[in-house]
Amino acid sequence: ISSKDHGYEFWCNRRHFCWSMGHSDFLDMKALNRFQRVQQVLNWINHEWPIGRPVVIKWKPKLEDNCSAMTFRDGKNLVIHISKKRNPTWELSVDTLIHEAAHCILWGMASVEDRTAHHPPSFWSLYGEIRDRFDHDHGAEQAKEFPIKRMNA
Repeated sequence: ISSKDHGYEFWCNRRHFCWSMGHSDFLDMKALNRFQRVQQVLNWINHEWPIGRPVVIKWKPKLEDNCSAMTFRDGKNLVIHISKKRNPTWELSVDTLIHEAAHCILWGMASVEDRTAHHPPSFWSLYGEIRDRFDHDHGAEQAKEFPIKRMNA
């Protein structure tokens, strides 16, 4: 809450609330689209579980083999391709991102990812930890505080 011209101003659930001299107004703020929110969630994940290298999200109309997403290395970056067709909602997009981000965290600075099992027990443990924090420990709310632009690792 901040003082502004003898009133107060704060944000609440994508609404800007202004109170001044006994008068209050709710101003609807433009809601973020799923692409922007997914970037915020990635930035939150990278803050909580440092990935160790830049991660780039690229949205594709659809991916080969009708998969939801795929992650690979491109130079020093990790790139996550997410299928728009297979992830049409915010909920599916975030779940897919958390899955792919768990791969990124486990790969980290490793030179060769394909020598390990694709989904070892450590993967599911990390995925569950991130999912639990996001769903039940204020992760979804915390992610909203992160920028919608890509942050460097």
